[in-house]
Amino acid sequence: MNPAIINFIAPGLSVKIARSDGRVHCASITEVNQKKGAVTVEWEENSNTKAKGVDFGELWNLNQGLLEHLMASFQPQTTPLKENVGLPKLERRTQLSKIPAPPECKYLLGNFQM
Repeated sequence: MNPAIINFIAPGLSVKIARSDGRVHCASITEVNQKKGAVTVEWEENSNTKAKGVDFGELWNLNQGLLEHLMASFQPQTTPLKENVGLPKLERRTQLSKIPAPPECKYLLGNFQM
């Protein structure tokens, strides 16, 4: 297991767990103990809340796809910088408009005629 994945295991995360009888079902992480390398999970069964400790290795084996997805989704998306890339030069249009100004604007233009 990638040690960096431990940073993405948090309370509230829904994961798959294996029961002692071999069944696999979903449970929610309620506590993370990095010193012990384990999490505590809870689930509902027959209107009762049950809990169990699961070590990181077992958690990784049953939830590898989920944990890899979490790790990838939190990676910063960076693109490599390109060197010697010039900015495109903007071309300016310097043509005068051939549309005559409205009569009320002619006093603003003075005697400017085309």
